[in-house]
Formats: sequence, C-alpha cells, structure tokens
Amino acid sequence: MADVVGARVKCPECGANSDAIGDVLKCSYCGTTSRVQRRTQFGLKVPLPPRPPEAPQRVAVQVNNRGWAVFLAALAIFMALSVSSFVMLRGGVQPGKARAVRAVATPAAPAAPRLDWISARPLVTDLDDDGIADAVGIQRDATADQMFMVAISGAGGNVLWRTASLGTFEAVYRKELVLAGGVLLVGDRDRDQTLGAFAVATGKPLFTATFSEVVDEVCAAKATTVKVVTKDKVQALLDLGSGQVTPLEAKGRVVCAALPSSNAARGEHLDFTMRHARELPGMTHDSLFGHEAPWIVTGVKNPGSRLPMLAALDDKDKVLWTTVVPLRDPMSAKFEEPAATDVEGDLVATVYDRNEHEPAVLTAFERKTGVRKFETPLRRRASMFVTVNDVVIGKKIIYVTINAAIQAFDRDTGVLKWVIGETR
Repeated sequence: MADVVGARVKCPECGANSDAIGDVLKCSYCGTTSRVQRRTQFGLKVPLPPRPPEAPQRVAVQVNNRGWAVFLAALAIFMALSVSSFVMLRGGVQPGKARAVRAVATPAAPAAPRLDWISARPLVTDLDDDGIADAVGIQRDATADQMFMVAISGAGGNVLWRTASLGTFEAVYRKELVLAGGVLLVGDRDRDQTLGAFAVATGKPLFTATFSEVVDEVCAAKATTVKVVTKDKVQALLDLGSGQVTPLEAKGRVVCAALPSSNAARGEHLDFTMRHARELPGMTHDSLFGHEAPWIVTGVKNPGSRLPMLAALDDKDKVLWTTVVPLRDPMSAKFEEPAATDVEGDLVATVYDRNEHEPAVLTAFERKTGVRKFETPLRRRASMFVTVNDVVIGKKIIYVTINAAIQAFDRDTGVLKWVIGETR
C-alpha cells in the first residue's frame, strides 16, 4: 500500500505539533498515538491499528489557520460583489456597460479686465510731487467696454486716480482732453456743445459748461479762464473756477494759443512755419518741432534711400546738424519720415518704424549738438499692424503710445520702466 501524505496536527496529550501519516498521529515529543480527524486527512487511507478495548479514543486537532484566511477572503469578495451589483442596479448600469459620469459645472471665475490705453497723446504733469512726470489720459476696460479718465504714476506705472465710467468706447473714443492749469477739460470736437471739467490732481468732477454750438477750439487766456471757440466761430470765456460762460464780441480772425491736448500734434508743416522755406542739405524736410530755436526738422534722406532723418536749425535758419535716425541696421527702417517726434528742453525724442515684424525704435538726441543718447526698441508683439501714436517728453521720463498701450522709458538711458495696455 502506498504511503499517505502527512498533515501537521497538534498532539491532544501535550500540545506539540507533529506530522501525521494518514489518520494516525504518533507524537514525536511524548510518544502518544492519536487518530486524526477525517476532514484533515490527506492522500490515501490506511487501516488503523487495532485499538485495545481498555484504551481511550484520542482525537488529534489540525493546527492550520489557512482555512480561516480562505474563509475571510471569500467573504470579502462576496460582499464586494454584492455592493457592486447593488450600485449598478440602483444607478441603472447594466453589467458590461460603462455608466456616463455627469460633470458638475463649476462657475467660471470672472475674466480679469483688459485695460487698454486710448489717448493718442498723454498729458504730462507731476501729480505726486516726486519729480517725475505722470501721465493723464483715457483708459478702456475692454472686457466691460467702459472708458475712464486715469492718472498713472511715471515712477512705477501705478494708478494715482481713476474716474467713474464716462461711457462705452463708441460714445467716448473721440473725446479730447485739454489741460488748463489744474483743470482737465473734456469734450468731443465733432459732437459736443459741452465741456466737462475735472480736477487734474484728483480726477474729481467740477462742472459742465454748455455753449451755443459744438466746441471747436479751447485756447489759453488768463490764469483762471480759457477762451472757447465754437464751430460757427463764436467766442466765449470760460471761468475755470465757477464754470461760468461769458460771450465775447470779438470779430474777425480767431487767434488761439494752444493748450496741451491729448490729440494735438506739436509739429507743424514747414510750408507754414519756416520763414525761409528751402531745401536742407542731404534731406527732404517735412515737419518742424519746437517753440523756439533750435528748431527740429523731420524728413527723409535725399538723395539716396529714403531713410528717416532729423536736422536742427538756429534762429536764423542755419543748419546746426543733420543725422540719419536709425543707427543699427538702418535699412530695416521704413523709408519714410519718423513716425513721432517731440522736443522738450535740451532733448529730442523720435520714433521710427521698421519693416515686417521688427518693433519700432525710440531714439533720443541732444537738441543743440545732435549727439545720440540712446536707441531702444519698443515692446510689442509680432504684428504687421502697428501704429505709433505719439511720443511725449516729460520730467525724467519719455512716454510712447503704440496701438492700445502706453510705454514709459527713462529719459536719460532709454531703459523701459513699465507698459500698460495691449501692445499687440
């Protein structure tokens, strides 16, 4: 008869673990012989030896905890399957088919406002007494389509004040700002019979003045008044303190001393301003800048490639200096006069456009000598649709407006200080 496979069981006498052969256990520790329970027997069965009549029947108990582990594992699997089936039935999911998960929409965060700079020419004045010219103009919240007047610190680009909304872009974009002493006058030269007045120091509304016709010109007069000329050439004095309008009986040609404006260009065509219109050596002239000598003339190189050029004239129209504006890679410049120029004190600042996707360049010169101080590319995204609006020199700073942005540069070094608006 073949041997049987043993099982490890516990001796009922001493508790020692021993290997049983078939259904018989002989304890290897105390020598006691016992019978193994039938459910723990393995392999082939062999006949038990005859049991003496007087001997008690001993039963060995299997020492094996794996049965409990198998039972608990089976129970856990059964419970998991039961729960899964319950969930599928409750949720209407059939076995073998995926259930679509319903996404819960989370409210989107409100979009941050996109603030564009609208005024072509910023008005410059030192509002916070830090010795640096600040910029005043119209700004647009493009997200909400609302327009405001705003004052920006020249030092850091932070907002000094902002008015309440003036209206939508369509209603406001034509409006012009005029700076008269400590008062900002706001109106549309094509539509408005009124001028709104605001304190330039705070942006606080002061008054609204009404005229007989659409306002055409706002001119300097006395310290506390301005002269207003309407489209039909009627003149009136506007008191900046009270807002009172006093008609004038003036007749004939209107003489208007211009005030700083967000739209007015300081350059005038040479045909009307040069006392002795003539050709300048090596260039064709176009516009004249300045209120006193040295006068600054803009134009293009002639003869030769039509590169942007500058020249300076003394009070007798003698040429002091001429220069081609682009220094690095001049042939990348557009063949036209500079896009914008300004003169203030001893400095000339000019911006010239370049071809393709190259940014326009800000260049500065000493007014009396023509010595170049710096050449700095403007910041903008790659785009062929670029409009340089204007350049304005203030105390310790130069402002350039391009597309819907205003950029601030150090007046001495040309280092970019900050940008506000969409540069595109």
